[in-house]
Amino acid sequence: MRLLNTHSLRVAEFLDDDKYPPYAILSHTWGRDEVSLQDIQDPEVACTREGFAKVDSARMLALSEGFEYIWIDTCCIDKTSSSELSEAINSMYLWYRMSTVCYAYLADVTPESDESGFCASRWFTRGWTLQELIAPPVVAFYSSDWQLLGFKSQRTRLLSQITGIDTSILTGGDISQISVARKMSWAADRQTRRVEDVAYSLLGIFSVNMPLIYGEGKKAFIRLQEEIIKATDDQSIFAWTIPPPDHQDDVFYGLLAESPAAFRETGKHVFPFLSSSAGRRVTTLAGDGVRLEVLFWNLDIDMANEDRIQHFQSRSKGSSTYYKAVLDCPFAGNGTVSAPPPRWRYILLWPLRVDDGSGERQFARVNPWMLDDLEGANHRAGFMMEPLQTLPFQAGGISLFSPTTWAGTSLFGSARMNSNAHKMTQIISSAGVQTPGASKPNPSRSPTDLVKKSR
Repeated sequence: MRLLNTHSLRVAEFLDDDKYPPYAILSHTWGRDEVSLQDIQDPEVACTREGFAKVDSARMLALSEGFEYIWIDTCCIDKTSSSELSEAINSMYLWYRMSTVCYAYLADVTPESDESGFCASRWFTRGWTLQELIAPPVVAFYSSDWQLLGFKSQRTRLLSQITGIDTSILTGGDISQISVARKMSWAADRQTRRVEDVAYSLLGIFSVNMPLIYGEGKKAFIRLQEEIIKATDDQSIFAWTIPPPDHQDDVFYGLLAESPAAFRETGKHVFPFLSSSAGRRVTTLAGDGVRLEVLFWNLDIDMANEDRIQHFQSRSKGSSTYYKAVLDCPFAGNGTVSAPPPRWRYILLWPLRVDDGSGERQFARVNPWMLDDLEGANHRAGFMMEPLQTLPFQAGGISLFSPTTWAGTSLFGSARMNSNAHKMTQIISSAGVQTPGASKPNPSRSPTDLVKKSR
């Protein structure tokens, strides 16, 4: 970790995490011509940059408050080194949390701005500033001319209204106890310059690490979700929706979302705290996909959509029924613990293949704009519900897939697939057609109540 000396404007490097000196940290939105690490090492060059005034003002503020060091992302990271950039982004949440104070510089807010001007600041719309608001123990907001606007602790309720972040988190609560969908909803309306940074800016929020691959596009968000699944057993990660199409949609979808925007509405209503009724891990990454246990049952088909059913059948070896799969995460009305009794919701699945004796079935998600309440469920419809036999469920192994790339030569070949959330747009009718599809389950795996999604 590099820190900028507030006396000399020289950069010092600290390698021992336990021996960082007390430091301030800057949170801001990037502008044009920012000061880089290479620039700051030559003061004559640094002072010619448009962003130098911001760096120097932050340094002087930290110095006036007794700090010998300040961390500023523009000039404390060597962005010419991909390995250093990756390490910094994976460590950034920790660095903000370890700071003594964070200066949140709102360049578009003046001291004369009213509350609406504060709320409309661009700072609240950026992907990276989400963690920069949550992680530091103290956040001090400053106007464009570096006048103090107040502290996070003083504006908790207003900040919650602006960002959707629970007040318990803004006052120092344990973010690891918040459900995945809830945290995703905090990022739903935030933007980043690079599409990959939508995922990378959330690494600390979900306490996961992964290598950076700029150029991978939206695959970065799929990788993020896979890392989250490894770290936490929370089926709210599958509680996302997309807007319904303007025309009939006859495509298959995957289990993972394409962006945090898919959690914009659902995340607000998911019970805020992590919850699993199984008493054991029911969602895991396997060698060729994601496996999760669900309760599911078949759904009567509306024969008015007979053409659509035939279209699905042509792609799934003649299957003719939907399935409801109940997510093991409660929805609590307005998303608070004081709301009415929680409701349980299901996603719709379409079978891609039948059980071949391995105990697993393979499914695709359909109609992902639907995430409906489980009718008549006035109490928990999870794994511990009693009496289970009174519910119209069947507990069987099922597999759920969401590939868009496919290198196999048959419908259920053994080719490796990428787990992502794009639509299946190629129709498969016979072997030899290059198409999204499902890999064959490992026949040595014992029958279990599983859902598997391809990677």
